[in-house]
Amino acid sequence: MTVRPWMRLAGSLLAVAGVALVARDLIRDPGALGRWLSDPSLLPRLAGAGLLQLAANLAVAGGFSALLAGSGERLPLGIVIRLYGRSQILKYLPGNVAHFAGRHALGRTMGVRHAVLARAAFLEAVLLVGVAGGFAVAMAPGAAGLPGRGAMLGLGGGCLLTGLVAAGVRRSPWRWSPAALPFLLRGVICHGAVFLLAGTAFWLAVGGVRASLPLRTAVAVTAVAWVTGFVVPGAAAGLGMREAVIILAIGPQLGEGAAALAALTYRVASVLADSLFFAGACLCPEPEPPADGGSTKAVAEGEVAD
Repeated sequence: MTVRPWMRLAGSLLAVAGVALVARDLIRDPGALGRWLSDPSLLPRLAGAGLLQLAANLAVAGGFSALLAGSGERLPLGIVIRLYGRSQILKYLPGNVAHFAGRHALGRTMGVRHAVLARAAFLEAVLLVGVAGGFAVAMAPGAAGLPGRGAMLGLGGGCLLTGLVAAGVRRSPWRWSPAALPFLLRGVICHGAVFLLAGTAFWLAVGGVRASLPLRTAVAVTAVAWVTGFVVPGAAAGLGMREAVIILAIGPQLGEGAAALAALTYRVASVLADSLFFAGACLCPEPEPPADGGSTKAVAEGEVAD
C-alpha cells in the first residue's frame, strides 16, 4: 500500500478529532448554544459573514482567472467564476480533492489545455499558501496593524513568493514568458483580498457570539486555519481542522465555548456562501464556446507549449 491512503486516513482522523473538540467545548457550556441561537444579532451577522465569504470566493475565482491568463490561456471572468462556483462545492466530498478534479474537467470542456490548467492550479495553491502565511505573520498580535503596514507586509510576502515561484517555474517544463508576471501579481492581489474578506467574515462571526477580537487577529487566525484545512489530506473542506485551529488560537482569550461557537458560526457562513456560489453558477446561462473552439490566448509571444 502506498503512503497516500495512509495520509488520507490520518487527515480524516484529525478532522474527526477537530469536530470532537468543537463538540466537547460546546458540551462543557450547555447554555452557550441556546444563548447563541437566541441572540437577535446572530442572523444579521451570519448574513454579513456569508456575503463577505461569498465575495472571498469570487476573489479566489478572479485569482485563478489571472493565473490561467498568465499560464497561456484567457477565459472571460464570468466563465471562470461559473466554472469555479460549480466545482468548489465538491470540496465537501471526502478526500478534499474532488473540487480540483471537477474544475479541471470543466476547464477542459471549455477548451483549456491540460498543462495550462495544471500550471494554474499549481501556482494557485502555492500562492494562496504563501499569501496566507504572509498575512498570518503580518496580522498576528505584535505585528503592524491593518490596514497599514500589516497588509503591505502580507501582500509583499506574496509578491516575493510570486517571484520565487515564477523563477522556478520558468526553469521547469512548465516554463512561461516574463510577460505573464503582471497576471501573477494580479493573482497575488486577488488572493490578498480573499484573506482580508474571509478574516472580516470571521470577525463578524466572533461578534455574533458576543465576544470581541481585533480585526487583524481575526485575519491572522483565518489565514492559519485556512492553510491547515488546505494542506491536511482527507479533511473535506477543512472540516474539523479549521475549527480546531480557531479554538486553539482564540480559546485562551475568549473562552473555549465562545471560540467553538465562533468557529461554528463561521462554518455556517462558509457553507452558506459556498451554496450561494454554487446556485448562482448553476443558474447562469450556459456560455457560448469561443468561435475557434478553444479559449483565447493570453500572451501572444513566448507562451508555453503543452
